[in-house]
Amino acid sequence: MVDSSVLASQHWDTYVIKILEVHGEHPNVIEKCGLHYRLGFIAGFKYGRESEGEEVDSRALASKQWELHEIKILEGLGEEPDLIRKFGVHYRLAFIHGLKHREEAMLHS
Repeated sequence: MVDSSVLASQHWDTYVIKILEVHGEHPNVIEKCGLHYRLGFIAGFKYGRESEGEEVDSRALASKQWELHEIKILEGLGEEPDLIRKFGVHYRLAFIHGLKHREEAMLHS
């Protein structure tokens, strides 16, 4: 069985963090983006396991999960709106990516 947290960290460490570094993003922002990327990936992977066989609109679902679970927490912590949007991009893309990996894992099992 695939460990979604390990897979999320591997994708973050191998691909995403390097893109942000090349674009000169501040290390503190990169660290926070990493948290939301990994949370999104794991949530997408988990949702994929729970919805086996169902037709899913991954973009709409990723946005819904972001709005339900993450935005309110970040607003409560006083994060700046621009950073919340940036974190949201990483969460939603990672959610879709995690969901895709779960679907692929189901095909190969």
